[in-house]
Amino acid sequence: MHRLIVNIILLLTAGAASAQQPEAAPAFGLVDLSAANFRSQPAQSAELATQASYGTPVRIVETRGDWMLCELPDGYQAWADAPSVTVMTSEQMERWRDATRLVVTSMTETHAVADTTAGYVADNIVTDLVLGSILEGDVPRPGAGFTAISLPDGRAGYVETAAVEPLDVWSQRVYDPQAILTAAYSLTGVPYLWGGTTTKGVDCSGLVKVAFLASGFILPRNASQQATCGIAVDHTTPHLLQPADLLFFSPENEPESQRITHVAIYDGGGIYIHSSGRVRINSFNTTSPRYLDRPVKRAVRLALPGREFPGATRIVDHNWYFNR
Repeated sequence: MHRLIVNIILLLTAGAASAQQPEAAPAFGLVDLSAANFRSQPAQSAELATQASYGTPVRIVETRGDWMLCELPDGYQAWADAPSVTVMTSEQMERWRDATRLVVTSMTETHAVADTTAGYVADNIVTDLVLGSILEGDVPRPGAGFTAISLPDGRAGYVETAAVEPLDVWSQRVYDPQAILTAAYSLTGVPYLWGGTTTKGVDCSGLVKVAFLASGFILPRNASQQATCGIAVDHTTPHLLQPADLLFFSPENEPESQRITHVAIYDGGGIYIHSSGRVRINSFNTTSPRYLDRPVKRAVRLALPGREFPGATRIVDHNWYFNR
């Protein structure tokens, strides 16, 4: 009898322990919102950690109720609620990586519509779309006003041809500092959003990610991580800085600290663009009307024409996007 009781207790204990274990997670999924929110904990009240747009592949690390802990292409892990991600089987992901896909290259918000003749009215809009959204679709025909697309959850529609480009072409763009700056400047005035990494709202490192994504590059999530990428540039000698170099700053209330908490994109002449309250332009030149009293603590260069440095990954080289 004693042994029977002990065995029952052991079985109950094992059952309780197994109930506390994370559920087995499927391997991959695709983001199914224009700006899906990924949070620091599995709760809507938790801090916004990062974002991703339609068709971004994610590796599902763990599931907990209606939440999934996801690893994004930049290696960052955070929690998404179930409607944000369409779970894919291995076979579906293989097919997706070989499919004809388009990427939204417009820096302004656009929409997919159900009927190309009905206009942008509420009943005709399928969804909004932002830069970097990846959609399955037809190869765009030159001169065509619209191109057919489908979303990860199977919804279909049409998007203006001028707003998209074939993924396999776009992903092979070469490094162009001016294109990166043009993308950043197009977001001037966009509000600061802690955790924001889409054109709807960005934090400081999110602005950098969006500007480089416009040229097909994936960068690490946070400013402190971005500061470890590329090659260091002498930030104390301004003439050595080049457009699209990244500038890093310590906290505003810790001027002597070497801790990195803020990043900006350098343009030239002491001018840089960053997200602080909103996406804005400032200068480290004391004689400039845009002068901001915040000393640069580090500068890095992520690439040169024809040469990329560690930390900046082109989408074409990331094996989550294409079968190799």
